[in-house]
Amino acid sequence: MASHSEQDPDYLLQLARLFQTLANEQAFEDVIPARAKNPPASKHFVAALHTISKEENETCSICLAKYESKELIKELPKCKHYFHADCILPWLHNTNTCPMCRHEYPTDDFEYEEKRRLKEKENEREEMLEDLHNSMFS
Repeated sequence: MASHSEQDPDYLLQLARLFQTLANEQAFEDVIPARAKNPPASKHFVAALHTISKEENETCSICLAKYESKELIKELPKCKHYFHADCILPWLHNTNTCPMCRHEYPTDDFEYEEKRRLKEKENEREEMLEDLHNSMFS
């Protein structure tokens, strides 16, 4: 076994410090989560998705498989992205966003919807102020 000189770092001490740092970071993330997860899409929204047909040479962006003529394909209403029903339905069961563009769709979570509504209202207000500013100084 090789001997360590006095100048070699104490690897066990460094490892212990690393574990302590990781433990502290994990404890911090438990108190303040890094990013809140979006809630599932509303059951009514999912049930109302339109079924469409697509050319057989096109592919699903989730599973990357080509569409077959007999497969159910669902289209998201605002962004118009479409996916195999077997791919998009489990996705929307976990989150309310489009997997392609991250457009948010309705949820059954009242608090989330209220925060989203207030955020949209604030964005509209900022756009109006910017338009007003531009019209005054152009």
